[in-house]
Amino acid sequence: MADTEVIPGMGTIDSGGIVVEEGPATIEPITAGSSQSIGTVESSSGSVTVRHADGSTEQLEAGSPIFQGDQLETSADGSVGVVLADGTSFSMAEGGKMVMDEMVYDPATQEGSIGIQAGEGVFTFVSGQIAKTDPDAMTLETPVATIGIRGTQVGIEVGEGGQSNVVLMEEADGFVGEVTVSNDGGLQILNNAFQGTSIVSQESAPSESFTVDQGQMLNTFGGALGSLPATEGNNANTYNQAPPDEGAAVEEADYDDRPTAAALLLSVSNFHFQQ
Repeated sequence: MADTEVIPGMGTIDSGGIVVEEGPATIEPITAGSSQSIGTVESSSGSVTVRHADGSTEQLEAGSPIFQGDQLETSADGSVGVVLADGTSFSMAEGGKMVMDEMVYDPATQEGSIGIQAGEGVFTFVSGQIAKTDPDAMTLETPVATIGIRGTQVGIEVGEGGQSNVVLMEEADGFVGEVTVSNDGGLQILNNAFQGTSIVSQESAPSESFTVDQGQMLNTFGGALGSLPATEGNNANTYNQAPPDEGAAVEEADYDDRPTAAALLLSVSNFHFQQ
């Protein structure tokens, strides 16, 4: 029998990445700095690379484990979807960079913390058990702000110079949670679907919240939503966006024309996208 490995949320897989024992695997408590896997790649498209904490690099594919300290990067045609041990799921579209700073998780109590750096690109996140147990336990860092996810789904775009856009999304069952966006300049709280804020620097407060039209939101986050893992029980809303392999040819023109972070920031003066 081939060598096997237990991957959180996947079950037992062999050395070729084939699931040989279905069902959730038993998850051991994850401590800060531990060498055990904190999650697994659910889907990947194009080139997706990882640099581990020990400096080694490799290509990621469906079934690859994710570890604390991993630096993930997608190419111009790449995207990746990941599910963490507590059920948190996220995706990164093309041209993205992110770091899995730290994850602490006790499956018995469902308590812990998650820290992720979103360095560049377009991302979607859906919180899992950790954020449901402690609303302040999951934080995302961009170069210009700290984003707290309080049991919800959110889209984040990080452009040149770290300028960022944050949009609160509706989950698959219609639930809308809350997101806090803070930096040295101030704090903004989002708690309505399609509510957004833009941040230009660490010293400048997040903009007053504005409403993003759903079509505008899909143009910006469609690539990430198409890669977002919608696993049983995680309540992820892909907004019917096709995975990259299925929808690349159909959606190519729309993605080429989608607004950049800089373009979105220029529209903040009105605080409302046109319906």
